[in-house]
Amino acid sequence: MNKTRYTYAVARIRANETKLLSSSDYDMLINAGGKDTVIRILNEKGWNINSKNIFKSLEDEAAETWNLIAESAPDTSLIEALITENDFYNLKAALKANFSDLDIEKYYVTPCTFDTSLLTYAVTHNDFGNLPQHIRGTAETAYDSYAENSSGQDTEIIIDKACIETCLDFADKADSELLKTIMLIRCAQANIKIAKRCILCGKTKEFTLNALCSCPGIDNNELFDAVTDNEKLSQYISETPFSFMKDALSDSFTDFENFCYDYIISLTKQSKWDIDGPDPVISYWIVKSNEIRNARVIISAKENGLPSDEIRKRVRGANV
Repeated sequence: MNKTRYTYAVARIRANETKLLSSSDYDMLINAGGKDTVIRILNEKGWNINSKNIFKSLEDEAAETWNLIAESAPDTSLIEALITENDFYNLKAALKANFSDLDIEKYYVTPCTFDTSLLTYAVTHNDFGNLPQHIRGTAETAYDSYAENSSGQDTEIIIDKACIETCLDFADKADSELLKTIMLIRCAQANIKIAKRCILCGKTKEFTLNALCSCPGIDNNELFDAVTDNEKLSQYISETPFSFMKDALSDSFTDFENFCYDYIISLTKQSKWDIDGPDPVISYWIVKSNEIRNARVIISAKENGLPSDEIRKRVRGANV
């Protein structure tokens, strides 16, 4: 890749970075008196949140962010690993809605890498030939699994595993060590969580290994043997490329997820001085999509009357 092709994209991203939320902005949001105050603060920061359709507004915010990137970047296919998980989320939603006789279109999220009408047609006609190659085989396998077993769990395992492996594959083709590192962290994080959950649910080793994806740097057999004890797991992880996770492993999935996201957010800071390559664009998407996720968490928490201290625990990357 000729990295100088990203000079224009980086310039546009830099102009929009001034609108990102600061630590003080997060403090105001977390300590706000209620949902309406949160929405007002966000709108004053340049968001466009409709109080009558909040979560659709947040989804539109994500779509607009990706549109900015798509308009600026010379080739978004090189960084589509960032949004490929939405393709697989939409596949899960489409299958569940189809087999429950619900309106499929209501459950899609954006941005994604292809027109969701193709997915709607595929699952309603059991015809997957027109889907993009990266999801076609998974869609057919997952459809058959759901149709034969009526098991949402088995279907989710198929889709989640394929999602992670596809994101890794996409990232491997991009000329960005940052993107590769982010996807590897997400892969390791997912495998650790899946292994711990399988153990807690009494799943067999065969079931667990089948649910885990292939993660460079982690031996899934050794992970399974270590995951029953946090101290043993920490020791094993310390011997892998993901040793930075070893002190964050606990019985709290939320704490572990937040640690991993905070670590990823910290990595994006290292792209600050890159003016030519794709990393500033990647970083902007990571930070902005995290902001949208945090806004959703804060608004939901305010609606449910959670105290500020509890909300702060659920917000990721606010103080990095």
